[in-house]
Amino acid sequence: MSALHLSISDEAYNRLARRAQLFNITVEQLAVPLLEQAFTEETLPLTGAAWQKAFDEFNRETALRAGRYPKNYYADDSREAIYGEREDYKP
Repeated sequence: MSALHLSISDEAYNRLARRAQLFNITVEQLAVPLLEQAFTEETLPLTGAAWQKAFDEFNRETALRAGRYPKNYYADDSREAIYGEREDYKP
């Protein structure tokens, strides 16, 4: 594994730190997967077996993160929560 040292603004670091704290992980644990994902050689959109493999990996990673959320955590991803404030939204 190679080491990389980056200089980012205090504001950007603080945003990363707050996000990492939400997931009970370090800033490095948050940043490394983001950087690795940004420079993968895969081209999107994926299809067929490649899509299924990526989807299965996403589900595995999601399951591993489940314990990081507070007890009874619920992400409201309903249409009303997402689009409710838009002027053109009609339930």
